[in-house]
Amino acid sequence: MECELQQNQDSHPIEEFMPNDRTIVECYRPGSLNVLVVEDDIDCAETTAELIRLLGHEVKIATNALNAVAAVVAEKFDLVMLDLGLPGLSGHDIARWVAGRNERQPPFLVALTGQRTEEARRKSTECGIALHLVNPSTRAGWKTF
Repeated sequence: MECELQQNQDSHPIEEFMPNDRTIVECYRPGSLNVLVVEDDIDCAETTAELIRLLGHEVKIATNALNAVAAVVAEKFDLVMLDLGLPGLSGHDIARWVAGRNERQPPFLVALTGQRTEEARRKSTECGIALHLVNPSTRAGWKTF
């Protein structure tokens, strides 16, 4: 799969070369991204994970905030996809925690959620989430910037 890439200055490491018409996960070599999907609806989590696996990437699933935190501590992820409406700690709480770790190359954070309000989008940005996608998501929605 060929991707036309353009350089993007002052960006997150995963955005160093942004796709013109492909999603982030489509433009990286198969197996080159380590992705964490954080979603309490197991069917949704497994479907999202399978779509990413079909593109050749490694995927782990966390079904609650505590498992997500444990996964991030134990392993380096390039991309973390967060459901914002988790029971207990929210996806925004996880994003704030990840941003507060001050990693040299933190994971690229994406909200994949049913929260479609401007307030939710604003809060996502404030928490360090780079992309706020609203379910049901389409392939076009996964295209970045």
